[in-house]
Amino acid sequence: MSQVEALAAAILEDHVGGPAARCVLALSAARARVSFDALQGADIARLTAEIDRALEVILHDREMRVSCVQKVFGLLRSSAREEGLDAKSETVAIRTEADVLSARSMGRQIAQGIGFSASAEVQVVTAISELARNIVVYAGQGEIRIAVLDGSRRGIEIVAQDRGPGISNVDEILSGKYRSKTGLGMGLRGTRSLMDEFELATSERTGTRITARKFLR
Repeated sequence: MSQVEALAAAILEDHVGGPAARCVLALSAARARVSFDALQGADIARLTAEIDRALEVILHDREMRVSCVQKVFGLLRSSAREEGLDAKSETVAIRTEADVLSARSMGRQIAQGIGFSASAEVQVVTAISELARNIVVYAGQGEIRIAVLDGSRRGIEIVAQDRGPGISNVDEILSGKYRSKTGLGMGLRGTRSLMDEFELATSERTGTRITARKFLR
């Protein structure tokens, strides 16, 4: 067991016990397809999301679980910074509803890790869900990239890129005049209302690219 894995296990042991902590870490690493012995900065959010997923089964106190996962996330980020491996973004390929859940979980961990409040975290996760689900329903495939913004305004950036046919009635959708049985209008308008910045570019040739940002208060 590497030093980082041992430290992560020590954090979990306080809440679920030693055997369960080691099982959670092993299962999460396997699901995330990473190794604690060769952990890269880009693996951190994905691994932490899987740890959160595994803990949901055995640690039902949400506040305790969030606190525990935040500590592990902080440990992994600190370790990556020390080795010059800290990742500023994570990307999730979106094709199925399972991918939507993965993107949600990853967004939650990143939002928690940079200090968003509980309400802001919910807004970020909701925006990711809406954008990812639109990709599944309307385009079939695409990706969600979640990045940490470290400039003068610290926050999070979500970029949803699909390979679909584009959106021909953007103005109608964003104005609230369009009603869709599957909820596209609500998804885009809802995302815009939840985030601080919202940009949309779409064409039949390149698909649709949506960039949304939320800043720490």
